[in-house]
Amino acid sequence: MRIGPLAHSTFTPAAPLRAVLLGRGLLLVAMVAAAVGPVSGQAGNAPECPQGVIGRIEIDNRPVFPTDADDPRLLRWAFGTANLLHVETTRSFIRRELLFAEGDCFDPFLLSESRRLLEEYGFIEQVRIEAADAGPGVKTVQVQTRDRWSTQVDLTFSYDNGLNLERFQATERNFLGNGITAQVAHRERRETQERNFRLFTPRFFGRTDADVKFGRTRGGAFLYQRFNHGFLGETSRFSGSEIVDRSTGFYSYSTGGSEAFSHVLVPMYRERFELATAVRLGDPGRSWIVGLSFDRTLHRQDGLAEVVQGDDFDGSSPGGAELTPGVSRQTGNRGATRLALHLGTRRFRYEEYIGLDAMSERQVVPLGFFGGVSVGRSLGILLPDDVVDAGDTYGRLYSTFTAPVGSSVVHLAVSAEGAHAGGAWRDILGQADAVAWGRARWLPGQVLFFRASTGAGWRTTLPFQLSLGGREGVRSLRDDQLPGGRRLLLVAEDRIRLPWPRWKGLELGATAFADAGRMWAGDAPYGHDAGWVGSVGFGLRIAVPSGSRIVWRPEIAFPVGHGGPAIFRIAGEVNRIRSPFRTPRWMESRRFVRGPEEY
Repeated sequence: MRIGPLAHSTFTPAAPLRAVLLGRGLLLVAMVAAAVGPVSGQAGNAPECPQGVIGRIEIDNRPVFPTDADDPRLLRWAFGTANLLHVETTRSFIRRELLFAEGDCFDPFLLSESRRLLEEYGFIEQVRIEAADAGPGVKTVQVQTRDRWSTQVDLTFSYDNGLNLERFQATERNFLGNGITAQVAHRERRETQERNFRLFTPRFFGRTDADVKFGRTRGGAFLYQRFNHGFLGETSRFSGSEIVDRSTGFYSYSTGGSEAFSHVLVPMYRERFELATAVRLGDPGRSWIVGLSFDRTLHRQDGLAEVVQGDDFDGSSPGGAELTPGVSRQTGNRGATRLALHLGTRRFRYEEYIGLDAMSERQVVPLGFFGGVSVGRSLGILLPDDVVDAGDTYGRLYSTFTAPVGSSVVHLAVSAEGAHAGGAWRDILGQADAVAWGRARWLPGQVLFFRASTGAGWRTTLPFQLSLGGREGVRSLRDDQLPGGRRLLLVAEDRIRLPWPRWKGLELGATAFADAGRMWAGDAPYGHDAGWVGSVGFGLRIAVPSGSRIVWRPEIAFPVGHGGPAIFRIAGEVNRIRSPFRTPRWMESRRFVRGPEEY
């Protein structure tokens, strides 16, 4: 039985009381949210508008591919044809996403937040919102956007120890210009093999979004469904979500050459149901988050393990190896029904930077501090009889700090969590990152990027294994090379924007880089204690069109301190401030997902 109905669940005498307490707790949070009302960028409820009134809103949505008379004729023809075929985001959709309307008091804070909300959509490439005087006490707000090409038939590939077709995907991210996503996809990379259909709308009820995704993996069918009414930037008080997630997939353990086979694939069934709600108190940019979540999770092995010879994942065979004690410990049947309290604080201000991650992309960066803590308890209810209850109390700490240093930026992030049961700690996970983007006026078009990253796990009872190689590690190592349980990585890059060609449809850059890292075995299955290894290399950076946030990197990495050939890769940029800096595969081993940072 995979989906444990109530008739097959284990209950305790305290279950009715706990259910009542849960219902009252969630109701209390909702009542507080209703009482405190929306966040405003202005103090008090003054009847007048000291900065004026918004008299008119002008919306200008520009073509996806800007062209210029200096561009080659073939490029102008191709981009012009694409612009004709593209259905632009409707002005009514953009207007609905704005946090202000004609007749409202003018508030620069709401203009800034509206821009950030629009930029979060994957089908909008650039957003500018500016105000101009239109008479005494009257403002005209000009909203200028440029769409990203939203109708895609993608053949995504990489070159990493051979040509790899990683994804075939047909997607419309902005159906009829209203932000609706419809997607059919096939993904295949190493142990991952997935066919899926997805439908997403950001406007299911008001500003509540709905997302459903279903299909099949190598291990079986899966379903993901979510309703989410999240915080709107810094402007709203209430957040609530509901999630159902069921899947069977293979967790891949690399043997690192210690066995006659290269990998062990363990089919794992995962099930998660969650209800979460939160309120935000305080002023915009200086707020507190108080949240409650109720979740039920199951993890169980679903079939025989398979072995892979020589990285041939398509030729894997079941039952070819006896699982090591470490693998057996991490793949047993586990589950929990938990109630958790989440507390967090945000101290942010926002600044626009040009060319921080991409070459000339404009992006708004949150500067400041976020800190959060979660504490939860397993309730011992609603679990199938064949699943061992975690019976634990767990906690998580998460914190980030981002600050400008002149025109440069530094970013720090720390995350740690663990569970306590039976008088001992287990499933202790930690990671930390220190990142810097070094820029100077006397080095125009150039960014020096540095990153120090570490991730580790101790006493793990869920699938856990890190690796030092791949595009997110030491780049002269293949994926999954040098597995272990504790990792340290150092990265340095010189990112240069080239002055040629001066086309609106294309930007070129160059990069030189160096990586160094080491791995400790820890308690990860097939873990290695490896000394320092490194790589040096160079490559190109390509953005289409000019100003795009997407950067492709064809590059070659040469080994330092270890043997093996140079490795050539073509992949997207992974070290970006838009994406959280996290150790690869670390997230897969978290016992619980929700934290204050997830609201």
